[in-house]
Amino acid sequence: MSAVGSPHEDTGDVDREIRLEKMKRELEELSSESVISGSLGDVSPELEEIFLERVCEFEKAELDTNFNRLVQRGVEMGPPAELDDSNLHAKLQEALQTLGRCVVFYMTQIT
Repeated sequence: MSAVGSPHEDTGDVDREIRLEKMKRELEELSSESVISGSLGDVSPELEEIFLERVCEFEKAELDTNFNRLVQRGVEMGPPAELDDSNLHAKLQEALQTLGRCVVFYMTQIT
């Protein structure tokens, strides 16, 4: 016979709550502001933990530019004035394809 509300049943939940609070404090330190969190509807503690882990990873990630991403992938970025129309088109195509492989996209708004 199991006891209802046994303290041993909830140790995983307590550990998760401790991890969630640690991540929230870490986010506050990273942002230098208080973290406001909530959800629209029922969200499992497991999903909240995964979400906060990813937010922490994102906030700690090194900042970079698309220009650096291109150079790191071997795209030579010379002065645009040195490119004629056909070379400019080819260079833009190379840059856009490389950024696409980095999952960086440029979208225009159609009006």
